[in-house]
Amino acid sequence: MVHITKEEIREALNAILEERQKAVEALQLTDPRDRTKPFLFPALPKAATSDEIQRLEEMLGQRLPPSYRHFLQMYNGLPKFDIGSNLLSVDEVIKMNIYSPPQELERMLQMIERDSTEGLIIFGATQSGHPRFMFDSKKQDPDGEWAVIEYGEEEELYDEYANLLEFFIDVVETIRLTGDL
Repeated sequence: MVHITKEEIREALNAILEERQKAVEALQLTDPRDRTKPFLFPALPKAATSDEIQRLEEMLGQRLPPSYRHFLQMYNGLPKFDIGSNLLSVDEVIKMNIYSPPQELERMLQMIERDSTEGLIIFGATQSGHPRFMFDSKKQDPDGEWAVIEYGEEEELYDEYANLLEFFIDVVETIRLTGDL
């Protein structure tokens, strides 16, 4: 059993934030609206409240994995997580999964090796609103952690991780290895 602590999630997120800033500086990225200015990440969002987290769990009909609860207790989403994608806020997760689930979930089932969308919970999306990061609540370990799916239709990307911490660690390593976001 792998009990993921809030401190481990905090350390992984801090590493992601540090590595993505290094990558932006090394790549000399500029603001897309004004190419004369350097690219700046948006301010980090505040933590989700315990009421918001509880509302999300009620809407989904299940308890969130501990690592995702830890994340939400630090940040209610993370804009421009990897420049092209956002980790969604509680309200965005509810909207994307409950009120207006994307039709493309059905199209991507073959690529992500699933028979149905049941148990898939989108927690990250591209800037244009397409699903990018999902939990598979049907793949749950004894500690209540859910598998994470990274999906990208354009680049035909599909990766799966045992839990959120494993996913965050891979993001850090990918940025370090490639120097790209």
